[in-house]
Amino acid sequence: MKIDSGSEAGLHKMVADQSGHIAQMQAHHVQQRAWGYKRLSKQTKKRIDDVRDHQKSTLHYMAQREITPKMERGPISIGTDVPAQLVNDLANEKKLVADLNTFIIAARHAGEDSLRRLVEHVVKDNEQHVADLEAQLNLIKTMGLPNYLAKASKV
Repeated sequence: MKIDSGSEAGLHKMVADQSGHIAQMQAHHVQQRAWGYKRLSKQTKKRIDDVRDHQKSTLHYMAQREITPKMERGPISIGTDVPAQLVNDLANEKKLVADLNTFIIAARHAGEDSLRRLVEHVVKDNEQHVADLEAQLNLIKTMGLPNYLAKASKV
């Protein structure tokens, strides 16, 4: 079952963006573990797992439509400290949500309802990631970085 070229291009971009985001968060996760921020690294790992699941769903969708994924990687920005990591991950999530919302509109116009539903599910999870990251940054602002990091190190 083939899809239109615009939807196919959107799927390739989606996979590339997911690959870049996974790589960025994986680096942050490893750094957080090394720095002893176990609680924070668990939260980052959960977001990694969510995005990997989304990517698997996207790749499965592509395979069903006989689309060979290009497996490119979107840009990454590794933070050198926890606040920078959270800011970078939040920027990535916000960009993903904006791009995917545009893709939903394009899929709707192309009559690709199954694609639209797939992307809507991904957006829902990414919006939750945005809320979670904004909450973490707000905690840093209200608690102060030393208190936040002390809490982030607990299991």
